[in-house]
Order: sequence, then structure tokens, then C-alpha cells
Amino acid sequence: GQLLGQGEIRVIKLLASKPLSAVYLGRDQEGRMLTVKQFYLPNQSEETRALEKIMIREYELLSCLDHPGISKVLKYFSCDNSAFLVIEH
Repeated sequence: GQLLGQGEIRVIKLLASKPLSAVYLGRDQEGRMLTVKQFYLPNQSEETRALEKIMIREYELLSCLDHPGISKVLKYFSCDNSAFLVIEH
């Protein structure tokens, strides 16, 4: 039941996890089911800033795709030493 993204997304359950990432099933305020990928960025080193830039670029590229066989990438945000990618479920 944790809220993410300024309270816009409610986590329903954990789908998978690894030491520095996790995948959640979530629901937005409109009731849409979402997949939320969390990437833990433990510190603000040059390496983690570069990784975050890569993730933002990936979001920008993937959010432009529009094909019925590809889940739509909806949002990217970061908070509390983590970056999140929100995708249609």
C-alpha cells in the first residue's frame, strides 16, 4: 500500500527483486494497473549520476514508442536514492 510518485501510484505487491532493483505491481489514481521498476542509486557519485542520465535517456526513447505489442512507458521519476520507471501493465 505504499504511495510513490507524489502519491500518484499505490504499490499493490512486489513482483521481483534483486540487490539494487525491484519490480512492483501498482495502480494509479485512475485505476490503471502499472508495472513500476525501481533502481536503487545508493550514493551521488559520478557513476550513479551517469547511470541516471542513461535511464532518463532510455525513458525518453521508450516513451515515444507506440505499438500494440509494446507496453507504453508512462513516467520516470526519482526520490529517496531511487529512480523509478512506470510502464503499462
